[in-house]
Amino acid sequence: MLVSVIIPTFNNLKVLKKSLPAILNQNTNNQFEYEVILINDGPLDKTEKWLQTLEEKNLRSISFIQN
Repeated sequence: MLVSVIIPTFNNLKVLKKSLPAILNQNTNNQFEYEVILINDGPLDKTEKWLQTLEEKNLRSISFIQN
């Protein structure tokens, strides 16, 4: 079973830096697979740049340039 966690965001880099690692580090005891899909909606902060530094197999980011 695949569980998808979808997170919409707009200029929330401070919150994402705390919450995203906590989500990605969940121990599922191999009971299911999961993916995190982050929808980055035209940010004015450095969210996109920070997301590019992450190397997580379970993370997908969709970014919109303009809101």
